[in-house]
Amino acid sequence: MVDYAAATVIRKIFEMALDGNSLYQISKILNEEGVVTPAIYMKQAVDRVDGNFKNHPQKNWTVSKVKRILDNEMYLGNMVQGKLRSTSVGSKRQVHVPEEEWIRVPGTHEAIISKDMFEKAKKIRADGFYYGERKHESHVLKGKVFCGGCGKRMVHSYQGRPKYVCNTRYYGSGYVVGEEAGVDAAVDLFAGPGGVSKGVYFSVSKYECECTDMIRDEDLEAIVVRAIEDAAKRAVDMVELQKAADKVVFEKRRALEDEIKGLDLRIAEIDQVLMEMYEDYREEKISREEYLERKVELEEKVLGFKEKMRLLEDSLVNGLDLQVKDATGLDVMGKYLKVEKLTKELVDVVVERVVVGKKRQGDAGNVVEVRLKMDVIK
Repeated sequence: MVDYAAATVIRKIFEMALDGNSLYQISKILNEEGVVTPAIYMKQAVDRVDGNFKNHPQKNWTVSKVKRILDNEMYLGNMVQGKLRSTSVGSKRQVHVPEEEWIRVPGTHEAIISKDMFEKAKKIRADGFYYGERKHESHVLKGKVFCGGCGKRMVHSYQGRPKYVCNTRYYGSGYVVGEEAGVDAAVDLFAGPGGVSKGVYFSVSKYECECTDMIRDEDLEAIVVRAIEDAAKRAVDMVELQKAADKVVFEKRRALEDEIKGLDLRIAEIDQVLMEMYEDYREEKISREEYLERKVELEEKVLGFKEKMRLLEDSLVNGLDLQVKDATGLDVMGKYLKVEKLTKELVDVVVERVVVGKKRQGDAGNVVEVRLKMDVIK
Protein backbone atom coordinates (compact mmCIF):
# COMPACT_ATOMS: atom_id res chain seq x y z
CA MET A 1 0.00 0.00 0.00
CA VAL A 2 1.37 3.39 -1.04
CA ASP A 3 2.05 5.96 1.67
CA TYR A 4 0.69 9.01 -0.17
CA ALA A 5 2.39 11.46 2.16
CA ALA A 6 5.83 9.99 1.59
CA ALA A 7 5.11 9.44 -2.12
CA THR A 8 4.45 13.17 -2.57
CA VAL A 9 7.92 14.00 -1.25
CA ILE A 10 9.57 11.27 -3.36
CA ARG A 11 7.94 12.61 -6.53
CA LYS A 12 8.95 16.16 -5.58
CA ILE A 13 12.59 15.05 -5.27
CA PHE A 14 12.54 13.37 -8.71
CA GLU A 15 10.86 16.41 -10.26
CA MET A 16 13.53 18.71 -8.84
CA ALA A 17 16.21 16.39 -10.26
CA LEU A 18 14.52 16.49 -13.69
CA ASP A 19 14.55 20.29 -13.47
CA GLY A 20 18.36 20.09 -13.30
CA ASN A 21 18.83 20.74 -9.58
CA SER A 22 21.96 19.19 -8.08
CA LEU A 23 21.82 16.93 -5.02
CA TYR A 24 23.05 19.85 -2.93
CA GLN A 25 20.36 22.19 -4.28
CA ILE A 26 17.61 19.61 -3.68
CA SER A 27 18.67 19.00 -0.08
CA LYS A 28 18.93 22.75 0.51
CA ILE A 29 15.40 23.33 -0.85
CA LEU A 30 13.94 20.53 1.27
CA ASN A 31 15.58 21.92 4.40
CA GLU A 32 14.46 25.48 3.67
CA GLU A 33 10.88 24.31 3.09
CA GLY A 34 10.94 22.36 6.33
CA VAL A 35 10.31 18.95 4.76
CA VAL A 36 11.13 16.30 7.32
CA THR A 37 13.52 13.45 6.52
CA PRO A 38 12.34 9.83 6.17
CA ALA A 39 13.79 8.99 9.60
CA ILE A 40 11.87 11.81 11.31
CA TYR A 41 8.71 10.90 9.37
CA MET A 42 8.85 7.29 10.53
CA LYS A 43 9.48 8.40 14.11
CA GLN A 44 6.52 10.80 14.16
CA ALA A 45 4.11 8.76 12.02
CA VAL A 46 4.57 5.22 13.28
CA ASP A 47 7.08 5.65 16.13
CA ARG A 48 9.61 3.38 14.42
CA VAL A 49 13.21 4.18 15.33
CA ASP A 50 16.38 2.25 14.57
CA GLY A 51 19.52 2.23 16.71
CA ASN A 52 21.36 4.66 14.46
CA PHE A 53 18.57 7.24 14.81
CA LYS A 54 18.78 7.06 18.62
CA ASN A 55 22.48 7.93 18.50
CA HIS A 56 22.32 10.39 15.60
CA PRO A 57 18.86 11.97 15.08
CA GLN A 58 18.62 12.53 11.31
CA LYS A 59 16.76 15.84 11.29
CA ASN A 60 18.16 17.34 8.10
CA TRP A 61 18.33 16.48 4.43
CA THR A 62 21.81 15.87 3.06
CA VAL A 63 23.27 15.05 -0.35
CA SER A 64 23.59 11.38 0.60
CA LYS A 65 19.92 11.13 1.68
CA VAL A 66 18.72 12.62 -1.62
CA LYS A 67 21.05 10.34 -3.61
CA ARG A 68 19.73 7.22 -1.87
CA ILE A 69 16.17 8.13 -2.88
CA LEU A 70 17.09 8.87 -6.50
CA ASP A 71 18.99 5.56 -6.72
CA ASN A 72 16.27 3.43 -5.09
CA GLU A 73 14.45 1.19 -7.58
CA MET A 74 11.84 0.36 -4.92
CA TYR A 75 9.98 3.48 -6.10
CA LEU A 76 9.64 1.80 -9.55
CA GLY A 77 7.74 -1.11 -7.95
CA ASN A 78 10.80 -3.36 -8.07
CA MET A 79 12.23 -5.53 -5.32
CA VAL A 80 16.05 -5.50 -5.50
CA GLN A 81 18.18 -8.03 -3.65
CA GLY A 82 21.79 -9.20 -3.67
CA LYS A 83 23.44 -5.75 -3.39
CA LEU A 84 25.88 -7.13 -0.80
CA ARG A 85 27.51 -10.51 -0.29
CA SER A 86 29.72 -12.03 2.40
CA THR A 87 33.43 -12.31 1.65
CA SER A 88 33.41 -15.94 2.84
CA VAL A 89 31.09 -18.50 4.43
CA GLY A 90 30.29 -17.48 7.99
CA SER A 91 32.00 -14.11 7.63
CA LYS A 92 30.24 -10.95 8.81
CA ARG A 93 32.27 -8.86 6.38
CA GLN A 94 30.34 -7.88 3.26
CA VAL A 95 31.29 -6.27 -0.03
CA HIS A 96 29.24 -4.43 -2.64
CA VAL A 97 28.07 -6.44 -5.66
CA PRO A 98 28.26 -4.86 -9.17
CA GLU A 99 24.86 -3.43 -10.20
CA GLU A 100 24.55 -5.74 -13.19
CA GLU A 101 24.60 -8.73 -10.78
CA TRP A 102 21.73 -7.51 -8.56
CA ILE A 103 18.59 -9.65 -8.43
CA ARG A 104 15.58 -7.61 -9.59
CA VAL A 105 11.95 -8.71 -9.27
CA PRO A 106 9.67 -6.17 -11.05
CA GLY A 107 6.08 -5.41 -10.09
CA THR A 108 6.18 -6.59 -6.49
CA HIS A 109 4.33 -3.47 -5.34
CA GLU A 110 2.71 -0.30 -6.69
CA ALA A 111 5.15 2.13 -8.31
CA ILE A 112 5.47 5.70 -7.08
CA ILE A 113 7.28 7.06 -10.13
CA SER A 114 7.52 5.94 -13.75
CA LYS A 115 10.53 4.17 -15.21
CA ASP A 116 10.90 7.04 -17.68
CA MET A 117 11.18 9.56 -14.82
CA PHE A 118 13.68 7.34 -12.97
CA GLU A 119 15.93 6.86 -16.00
CA LYS A 120 15.82 10.53 -17.00
CA ALA A 121 16.80 11.64 -13.48
CA LYS A 122 19.60 9.10 -13.49
CA LYS A 123 20.91 10.33 -16.86
CA ILE A 124 20.78 14.00 -15.84
CA ARG A 125 22.87 13.24 -12.75
CA ALA A 126 25.28 11.06 -14.72
CA ASP A 127 25.86 13.94 -17.15
CA GLY A 128 26.38 16.45 -14.32
CA PHE A 129 29.16 17.35 -11.95
CA TYR A 130 28.64 14.66 -9.35
CA TYR A 131 28.61 11.36 -11.20
CA GLY A 132 29.76 11.83 -14.76
CA GLU A 133 32.99 13.15 -16.16
CA ARG A 134 34.15 15.97 -13.91
CA LYS A 135 33.49 19.43 -15.30
CA HIS A 136 35.86 21.05 -12.81
CA GLU A 137 39.13 20.17 -11.15
CA SER A 138 39.10 19.92 -7.38
CA HIS A 139 39.78 23.33 -5.88
CA VAL A 140 43.34 23.82 -4.63
CA LEU A 141 42.16 24.43 -1.04
CA LYS A 142 39.68 21.55 -0.93
CA GLY A 143 39.95 19.72 2.39
CA LYS A 144 41.84 22.59 4.04
CA VAL A 145 38.94 25.01 4.67
CA PHE A 146 37.03 24.84 7.97
CA CYS A 147 34.10 26.79 9.41
CA GLY A 148 35.03 28.96 12.37
CA GLY A 149 31.54 28.48 13.85
CA CYS A 150 31.06 24.70 13.98
CA GLY A 151 34.65 23.64 13.23
CA LYS A 152 33.58 21.32 10.41
CA ARG A 153 35.20 21.14 6.99
CA MET A 154 33.55 23.47 4.47
CA VAL A 155 32.28 22.16 1.13
CA HIS A 156 33.34 23.58 -2.22
CA SER A 157 30.64 24.43 -4.76
CA TYR A 158 30.77 25.49 -8.40
CA GLN A 159 27.09 26.49 -8.36
CA GLY A 160 26.98 30.14 -9.43
CA ARG A 161 30.25 31.84 -8.54
CA PRO A 162 32.69 29.24 -7.14
CA LYS A 163 32.71 29.32 -3.34
CA TYR A 164 33.01 27.43 -0.08
CA VAL A 165 29.89 26.88 2.02
CA CYS A 166 29.26 25.42 5.46
CA ASN A 167 26.89 22.44 5.41
CA THR A 168 25.96 22.98 9.04
CA ARG A 169 24.48 26.37 8.18
CA TYR A 170 22.31 24.93 5.40
CA TYR A 171 21.56 21.41 6.62
CA GLY A 172 22.43 22.14 10.00
CA SER A 173 21.93 21.13 13.52
CA GLY A 174 19.47 23.94 13.64
CA TYR A 175 16.23 22.45 12.41
CA VAL A 176 13.81 21.72 15.24
CA VAL A 177 10.96 19.30 14.56
CA GLY A 178 7.77 19.15 16.62
CA GLU A 179 5.55 21.56 18.50
CA GLU A 180 8.54 22.87 20.47
CA ALA A 181 9.75 24.56 17.28
CA GLY A 182 7.78 27.62 18.25
CA VAL A 183 6.41 28.80 14.90
CA ASP A 184 2.84 29.93 14.42
CA ALA A 185 1.84 27.80 11.42
CA ALA A 186 2.32 24.08 11.13
CA VAL A 187 3.42 22.78 7.72
CA ASP A 188 1.42 20.08 5.94
CA LEU A 189 4.38 18.11 4.65
CA PHE A 190 2.59 15.17 3.05
CA ALA A 191 -0.73 15.60 1.24
CA GLY A 192 -2.44 12.69 -0.48
CA PRO A 193 -4.84 12.69 -3.46
CA GLY A 194 -7.59 15.28 -3.28
CA GLY A 195 -5.65 17.27 -0.70
CA VAL A 196 -6.42 14.76 2.03
CA SER A 197 -3.52 14.50 4.41
CA LYS A 198 -2.30 10.97 4.98
CA GLY A 199 0.64 12.08 7.04
CA VAL A 200 1.20 14.26 10.04
CA TYR A 201 1.77 17.93 10.77
CA PHE A 202 5.13 19.23 11.93
CA SER A 203 6.48 22.62 12.87
CA VAL A 204 9.94 23.57 11.72
CA SER A 205 12.21 26.46 12.66
CA LYS A 206 15.88 27.29 12.17
CA TYR A 207 18.18 28.55 14.91
CA GLU A 208 20.61 31.41 14.56
CA CYS A 209 23.93 29.65 14.11
CA GLU A 210 27.45 31.03 14.26
CA CYS A 211 28.55 29.31 11.05
CA THR A 212 29.79 31.32 8.11
CA ASP A 213 27.44 31.70 5.15
CA MET A 214 29.97 31.31 2.35
CA ILE A 215 33.19 32.75 0.99
CA ARG A 216 34.02 33.04 -2.72
CA ASP A 217 37.08 31.34 -4.17
CA GLU A 218 38.61 34.57 -5.41
CA ASP A 219 38.40 36.22 -1.98
CA LEU A 220 39.71 33.18 -0.12
CA GLU A 221 42.57 32.61 -2.56
CA ALA A 222 43.65 36.26 -2.26
CA ILE A 223 43.72 35.98 1.54
CA VAL A 224 45.74 32.76 1.46
CA VAL A 225 48.21 34.14 -1.09
CA ARG A 226 48.69 37.28 1.01
CA ALA A 227 49.29 35.16 4.13
CA ILE A 228 51.91 33.05 2.30
CA GLU A 229 53.67 36.12 0.88
CA ASP A 230 53.71 37.83 4.29
CA ALA A 231 55.15 34.68 5.84
CA ALA A 232 57.73 34.48 3.06
CA LYS A 233 58.80 38.08 3.73
CA ARG A 234 59.19 37.30 7.42
CA ALA A 235 61.18 34.23 6.48
CA VAL A 236 63.52 36.27 4.27
CA ASP A 237 63.99 38.81 7.07
CA MET A 238 64.78 35.95 9.42
CA VAL A 239 67.27 34.53 6.93
CA GLU A 240 69.11 37.87 6.94
CA LEU A 241 69.08 37.89 10.72
CA GLN A 242 70.24 34.30 10.68
CA LYS A 243 73.17 35.18 8.43
CA ALA A 244 74.25 37.87 10.88
CA ALA A 245 73.77 35.43 13.74
CA ASP A 246 75.73 32.79 11.83
CA LYS A 247 78.68 35.16 11.63
CA VAL A 248 78.58 35.75 15.37
CA VAL A 249 78.20 32.01 16.01
CA PHE A 250 81.12 31.27 13.69
CA GLU A 251 83.36 33.74 15.51
CA LYS A 252 82.33 32.38 18.89
CA ARG A 253 82.81 28.82 17.73
CA ARG A 254 86.27 29.63 16.43
CA ALA A 255 87.13 31.25 19.77
CA LEU A 256 85.86 28.16 21.62
CA GLU A 257 87.86 25.87 19.35
CA ASP A 258 91.00 27.97 19.90
CA GLU A 259 90.48 27.84 23.66
CA ILE A 260 89.98 24.07 23.56
CA LYS A 261 93.16 23.66 21.52
CA GLY A 262 95.03 25.83 24.04
CA LEU A 263 93.86 23.67 26.93
CA ASP A 264 94.74 20.51 25.05
CA LEU A 265 98.24 21.90 24.45
CA ARG A 266 98.67 22.77 28.15
CA ILE A 267 97.60 19.23 29.13
CA ALA A 268 100.18 17.82 26.74
CA GLU A 269 102.83 20.11 28.27
CA ILE A 270 101.92 18.93 31.79
CA ASP A 271 102.14 15.28 30.66
CA GLN A 272 105.66 16.04 29.39
CA VAL A 273 106.62 17.68 32.71
CA LEU A 274 105.29 14.64 34.61
CA MET A 275 107.41 12.30 32.51
CA GLU A 276 110.53 14.41 33.09
CA MET A 277 109.79 14.59 36.83
CA TYR A 278 109.52 10.82 36.98
CA GLU A 279 112.90 10.44 35.30
CA ASP A 280 114.41 12.90 37.81
CA TYR A 281 112.88 10.88 40.65
CA ARG A 282 114.30 7.61 39.29
CA GLU A 283 117.71 9.21 38.98
CA GLU A 284 117.28 10.52 42.55
CA LYS A 285 117.56 14.14 41.43
CA ILE A 286 114.43 14.90 43.48
CA SER A 287 113.06 13.21 46.58
CA ARG A 288 110.04 10.95 46.66
CA GLU A 289 108.03 13.47 48.72
CA GLU A 290 108.87 16.30 46.32
CA TYR A 291 107.93 14.15 43.30
CA LEU A 292 104.59 13.01 44.75
CA GLU A 293 103.63 16.49 45.90
CA ARG A 294 104.40 18.02 42.50
CA LYS A 295 102.67 15.12 40.69
CA VAL A 296 99.39 15.61 42.64
CA GLU A 297 99.46 19.33 41.93
CA LEU A 298 99.92 18.87 38.16
CA GLU A 299 97.31 16.10 37.89
CA GLU A 300 94.73 18.35 39.57
CA LYS A 301 95.52 21.02 36.98
CA VAL A 302 94.97 18.45 34.19
CA LEU A 303 91.58 17.46 35.65
CA GLY A 304 90.59 21.12 35.83
CA PHE A 305 91.64 21.68 32.21
CA LYS A 306 89.72 18.58 31.03
CA GLU A 307 86.54 19.69 32.82
CA LYS A 308 86.81 23.11 31.23
CA MET A 309 87.32 21.48 27.82
CA ARG A 310 84.17 19.37 28.35
CA LEU A 311 82.09 22.48 29.13
CA LEU A 312 83.50 24.30 26.11
CA GLU A 313 82.75 21.34 23.81
CA ASP A 314 79.17 21.16 25.16
CA SER A 315 78.73 24.87 24.41
CA LEU A 316 80.07 24.30 20.92
CA VAL A 317 77.69 21.40 20.16
CA ASN A 318 74.59 23.04 21.70
CA GLY A 319 75.23 26.28 19.86
CA LEU A 320 75.44 24.38 16.56
CA ASP A 321 72.15 22.53 17.25
CA LEU A 322 70.38 25.81 17.99
CA GLN A 323 71.60 27.29 14.75
CA VAL A 324 70.29 24.37 12.67
CA LYS A 325 66.90 24.43 14.44
CA ASP A 326 66.43 28.16 13.84
CA ALA A 327 67.12 27.80 10.12
CA THR A 328 64.54 25.07 9.45
CA GLY A 329 61.96 26.07 6.80
CA LEU A 330 63.29 29.57 6.12
CA ASP A 331 64.85 28.80 2.76
CA VAL A 332 61.66 26.99 1.68
CA MET A 333 59.38 29.92 2.54
CA GLY A 334 61.74 32.45 0.99
CA LYS A 335 60.76 31.15 -2.46
CA TYR A 336 57.20 32.43 -2.07
CA LEU A 337 57.77 36.20 -1.84
CA LYS A 338 55.65 36.52 -4.98
CA VAL A 339 52.99 33.87 -5.58
CA GLU A 340 51.83 34.09 -9.18
CA LYS A 341 49.18 31.38 -8.76
CA LEU A 342 47.92 29.33 -5.85
CA THR A 343 48.55 25.68 -6.71
CA LYS A 344 47.70 22.36 -5.06
CA GLU A 345 51.42 21.60 -4.68
CA LEU A 346 52.07 24.90 -2.88
CA VAL A 347 49.06 24.44 -0.60
CA ASP A 348 50.14 20.91 0.36
CA VAL A 349 53.64 22.13 1.29
CA VAL A 350 52.71 25.28 3.19
CA VAL A 351 49.05 25.40 4.32
CA GLU A 352 47.89 23.49 7.40
CA ARG A 353 44.27 24.74 7.42
CA VAL A 354 42.15 27.82 6.71
CA VAL A 355 39.49 28.80 9.25
CA VAL A 356 36.68 31.02 7.94
CA GLY A 357 34.72 33.07 10.46
CA LYS A 358 31.24 34.48 10.08
CA LYS A 359 30.91 37.83 8.33
CA ARG A 360 29.20 40.20 10.74
CA GLN A 361 27.39 43.47 10.17
CA GLY A 362 29.86 46.25 9.50
CA ASP A 363 32.75 43.90 8.61
CA ALA A 364 34.43 44.35 5.25
CA GLY A 365 34.61 40.57 4.82
CA ASN A 366 34.92 37.25 6.58
CA VAL A 367 37.53 36.92 9.30
CA VAL A 368 39.93 34.30 7.93
CA GLU A 369 42.77 32.63 9.82
CA VAL A 370 45.42 30.97 7.63
CA ARG A 371 47.48 28.43 9.57
CA LEU A 372 50.77 27.54 7.91
CA LYS A 373 52.80 24.38 8.45
CA MET A 374 56.20 25.97 9.06
CA ASP A 375 56.59 26.37 12.82
CA VAL A 376 59.41 28.84 12.34
CA ILE A 377 57.16 31.40 10.61
CA LYS A 378 54.07 31.18 12.81
